[in-house]
Amino acid sequence: DTNVVVELVPGVESFQVLYGIDTNSDGALGVSRYVTQDQVPADTPVVAVKIGLLLSRANDALPESDGTREFHILGETLTEPADRAMRKALSTTVRLRNYDWDAI
Repeated sequence: DTNVVVELVPGVESFQVLYGIDTNSDGALGVSRYVTQDQVPADTPVVAVKIGLLLSRANDALPESDGTREFHILGETLTEPADRAMRKALSTTVRLRNYDWDAI
């Protein structure tokens, strides 16, 4: 079965990654645009990554949500379920420095 879910880190409801690619052949390395992994051309350097997370933790002291709040994680929209969990959306961008400078 290819739909087996394995929880590596508890409380992560969404983990999204976008890749910053440099498509300009101008000799200067920089992000031209951010794309998903299936949109990265084989000969294009990835110079940064954006990581987005939606974290949750059950909290019985909270009132039950009505399940209408939406979270936007790097292009993905998630609607929270009606439960008693705290949720926090986080994102960061990391510049990669381990690329082949001779390829620029």
